Amino acid sequence: MLSFDGRCYVVNGLGPVTDGAARTSDRVLDWRLILDELARGSAGILPLAQHADLERVGAFGFTIGGFTAAELCRIDARCKASANIHGRFWGPVTDAQTQNKPLIIFRADESDGDVKNVYEELQKDGFWLKVAKTIRWNFNLNGLIFEPEALVPLGAVPPEEQISGVRVSQITRTYLVSFFNKYLKNQDDHLFDGPLPTFPEVKEFLKE
Repeated sequence: MLSFDGRCYVVNGLGPVTDGAARTSDRVLDWRLILDELARGSAGILPLAQHADLERVGAFGFTIGGFTAAELCRIDARCKASANIHGRFWGPVTDAQTQNKPLIIFRADESDGDVKNVYEELQKDGFWLKVAKTIRWNFNLNGLIFEPEALVPLGAVPPEEQISGVRVSQITRTYLVSFFNKYLKNQDDHLFDGPLPTFPEVKEFLKE
């Protein structure tokens, strides 16, 4: 994701995930190509390049897109901060010693597997937010389009207990904007100073 002047341009990858690390390497190449073309001001992308600030690039994604964002920031100096929304980690990025840029990890109210281990090894500017009564699909368009009953086969939280997709979107967007403003624009609204009563659904708020 590239964000500038309040607008967002999204690069999507398609196809099934059979090997997380291999699949992500292709996506990272795609994202880096976009940054290269923006830097060159190539004719086909000039309308975007005229508004791009490549000194303030951040990346975020959902599931494997979240891992892609973190991997982009790990290997590309142009990416200054990333957010992984309920994604796993594969390959070198699981070594938190190599992940030395700000990273926020959003988690649904599900098993964390080895993702928590990556967070716990972060040295600084790392954040962990787990939202109660959610499944992973509440964090993407499924949560906004479908009723909770339709998502039952996709998660463990009963539909009557899931918080609304609108509320999940509000929480996610608020923290994402604050995070990128803090690390890309040096604008700190102190949202990350600690847990807030405004968002009681955030059952785990951790920071390094």
